Amino acid sequence: SSTPAARRRAPQPRRRGSGRACDPQRMASDLPPCPSEGEASNSAASAPTASPRARWGRRGAAGWPALCWLAAWTATGVYRAMLWETLAVHAGPAASGTCFVVVLGYWGCLACAALASGFRLCAPPFRAWRWPRAAQLGMAFLIMNDLLGSSVNYFAHRHAGPLLYSVFHSSTVFFVALIAVFWLHARVTAVQWLGVVLVGSGVLATSLPAPLEAQGSFAIGLAAALLANVFHAVQYPIVQRILEACPEGVQQPAAVAVTFWEALFGTALSTTWTFIYTVPHWTEEVYQPILDSPSPSVAWAWYAYVAYAVVEGVHGLAFYKSVQLLGAVPVAVSKGLQQAGAAVAIHIGFCGVDRTQCLDYSHGDATTWDEWQKLVASALSVVGVVVYALGRAREPERCKGVREDEE
Repeated sequence: SSTPAARRRAPQPRRRGSGRACDPQRMASDLPPCPSEGEASNSAASAPTASPRARWGRRGAAGWPALCWLAAWTATGVYRAMLWETLAVHAGPAASGTCFVVVLGYWGCLACAALASGFRLCAPPFRAWRWPRAAQLGMAFLIMNDLLGSSVNYFAHRHAGPLLYSVFHSSTVFFVALIAVFWLHARVTAVQWLGVVLVGSGVLATSLPAPLEAQGSFAIGLAAALLANVFHAVQYPIVQRILEACPEGVQQPAAVAVTFWEALFGTALSTTWTFIYTVPHWTEEVYQPILDSPSPSVAWAWYAYVAYAVVEGVHGLAFYKSVQLLGAVPVAVSKGLQQAGAAVAIHIGFCGVDRTQCLDYSHGDATTWDEWQKLVASALSVVGVVVYALGRAREPERCKGVREDEE
């Protein structure tokens, strides 16, 4: 209800990145018209921002947060591998039919998402029904992939044989890069492709030599291994697509919200299975494996199970944040660091307890390759990540019309 005189005396607003004033009294001049108060608030809430990867090279923009989330994802991946070894030594672990470890992981992700959001689960980023249609479809596929992917992966591992399964599993990072290039129009340089190949070679080296044969039908094993790899690889670009969907006027998804919704469905189904199957078979399926483990310890079992839930929660949230800030391909390539770090960490922590976990363990005939296999695989993975990072290229903006803010 301000008067015209008061409006004329008020300081004139300026548009960000523009040195010209936006004068509401000169609508017919060459100056741009000012939006109304409601339009300005809606525009500020819905306008897309510059891609974090486009700001990767700018100091203080997205560099350090992205590196911290990627470091958290890598470190939790390494520690998760150590927890698996702890469970194998002290807790069995629980029989796979119970899905006990799976339900712990889902509960960890759900709790981590709730804590990271400050328990504001009704905030706008969590309202999936207001997300862009592409993000909603991607979220539905991600939930389906998460629920079915483990079953497909288990079937593939059982029918494809060790080497055939490892060949496709090692090519996951290649498939991620391929999908990102053709679907998300990511730019991967020739040097970066070399890094991708080196990381994949590091994963494959852990399974050589082994006979290239399937357990049963070779065609079924081949198809199962390929399908399991596609299920795993497509998760990375799907997450990137969800978090980059940015049409104007539609609520933008957040990484913590994606973590919450995926964990919510998984928690509901796995908890239901726990009450139906695991609880009635608790003694023989969960407790007895602790007693049958190489070094039984109820205390270590409790620690490993609880720690796994916490670590899995941080690992899941860090994955989504890393993909949002860096993109699908760099995060997939960084799996090489997890593989190398896990091999070294397990060697330090468990070589004295379990000789098979030593870096120089010979699993077959005492050949030079057997003794150097894990070291070579770890070295290839680390070199691949370094080569990819050195060949970094700027990626194009995902949202058209988005420009860098003027300094």
